Amino acid sequence: MVNKVLKLILLFSPIAYTSGVKLNTFDIDFFKIATIGLFMASLLDKPKREIDRSIVYVIVSLLILCFIGLYRYTFSNIVYLSFINLSFAMFALSIIIRYVDNIEQFYKYIILAAAINIAVFTLQRFDIFLIFNSDIKAGFEGGLIGNGPRLTSYLCIVLPILLNQSILWLIPLLAISFIMKEYAILPILPIVLFFKVNRILSRNLSISIIVLSTIVLITLFHNPILSSLKIRWLTWEPTIKLIMKYPSMGYGLGTFPMLSQNFTRWIDKDVWIHSAYNSYLQFVFGIGLLGVAWIIYTLNLLKRMFIKSPEAIAVLGLTVLALYEYPIEIPRLWFTIISLIGFMIIRYINRQGSKNVVMVFQ
Repeated sequence: MVNKVLKLILLFSPIAYTSGVKLNTFDIDFFKIATIGLFMASLLDKPKREIDRSIVYVIVSLLILCFIGLYRYTFSNIVYLSFINLSFAMFALSIIIRYVDNIEQFYKYIILAAAINIAVFTLQRFDIFLIFNSDIKAGFEGGLIGNGPRLTSYLCIVLPILLNQSILWLIPLLAISFIMKEYAILPILPIVLFFKVNRILSRNLSISIIVLSTIVLITLFHNPILSSLKIRWLTWEPTIKLIMKYPSMGYGLGTFPMLSQNFTRWIDKDVWIHSAYNSYLQFVFGIGLLGVAWIIYTLNLLKRMFIKSPEAIAVLGLTVLALYEYPIEIPRLWFTIISLIGFMIIRYINRQGSKNVVMVFQ
């Protein structure tokens, strides 16, 4: 039952919306309701495995860190709501790890959701808008994800799943990036292509091809890359300084968009930087430098659990994307991100279980 419900969630979470409600508000409500639906389905299902203890430590330590911040800021409404959202995310991840099986059956739903977003984006370029309650302006279209940067972040995350089906998916993905002048895909593309090429070529030749293609990409797009880094530094610099002023507890989970108005600079008269453009930095801003230790431990754990597969490559790409974008802060992407992480962990636990079975028979 959990498998059936998760298929629907993966399909609809990147495309569903309702008129009269802002996308972010709707996305958070959808996420919570979908998580509750997943829990109800789990009551009608049997667990397929138990959660690895190292994952339990990651989840519990994260919630403890964030709860301490919640207590420190006397249950501030913003911090409280962010903590609740995070708790729902950990709850959903736990259900996925314990109950989901046959990971490959979910790929087609992720691909279909991406295809619908690409189709809607194409229609938007011809002034046919299907998001009736948005204030999206011409040039900022983003399919059903919300805007250009969010759409490219979503496509970067699901890129390994798409290319696992067909390399031809590169054509619309690159077209969208160049049309929107959003180049978030450039650092992710060599990583994904390396694992794709490495299937048919030797490791050394694959590395040589990817290094050469990376040099070509940097040469062709060095101006927009430098311009993008300069814009991000306008936020990174004051954010880092503020973190170092109050490193112990941070400023409260989820408070960056509100507090950033006091220290970030204008890009121009119409655009205000409301994100740190770095999910790690924004997380540490919220809970303090202890968050750095948690991030290092978690990334090291994910590295140990890495088994070459589309979802593991997607998680690897996500860890890179989070260095210069804000995928973790986009509610519409939460279930896709959580599911891919869950799938990666499931594959690792299943592999460990197979090894243990072999050892028992030996």
